Amino acid sequence: MGGWLVLAAGLLVGIAAVRWWVPRVVARELARRDDPAGEQEALLAVLDEYTALWTEDNQKLLRAWRDERRDLEQAVQELQRRVAELEGRVEALAAIVREGAVRQENVGGLSSAAPSGDAGAPQPAAPERDAEAFDAAAIGERYRAVLDLARDGLPAEEIARRLDIGTGEVQLVLTLAAAMGRKEQNSRHH
Repeated sequence: MGGWLVLAAGLLVGIAAVRWWVPRVVARELARRDDPAGEQEALLAVLDEYTALWTEDNQKLLRAWRDERRDLEQAVQELQRRVAELEGRVEALAAIVREGAVRQENVGGLSSAAPSGDAGAPQPAAPERDAEAFDAAAIGERYRAVLDLARDGLPAEEIARRLDIGTGEVQLVLTLAAAMGRKEQNSRHH
């Protein structure tokens, strides 16, 4: 849009120059030449000079417009690249969420299909270990490292620093893992 403004300004300047400059130059040339036959030559000389100036101004405007267009095209390409990158991130996050939901359904289906109270069925050796496996599967592969470091006894701030993620995200993962672990343990006891 700025290119059009520059072009319009150039046209206005050109019109003003014609209305102001041409009559003065013609009058000067005619005064210098006292013969009426020189009038046509004077007009042609003025028009040639004006045409050269007008062409030069138009070339400058055209270059400015092309430069601005190139800059706008580059900005559009950069925005398209960033949109594609963000769409890729959204798709990756959606895949993580879908994977976590599928794993949660699979684990939930296995726990509800297991016979309850069957004395002959082998009991899990450590319910905490099963809850940890459930937590990692339900939350997704991305957060397995958070859970592993938490099991090693590291605080949320240190986990966040090591994995280069937000402390709030680490706290959320740990809270969700603890809640799902309690839910899983409660469903086994009842």
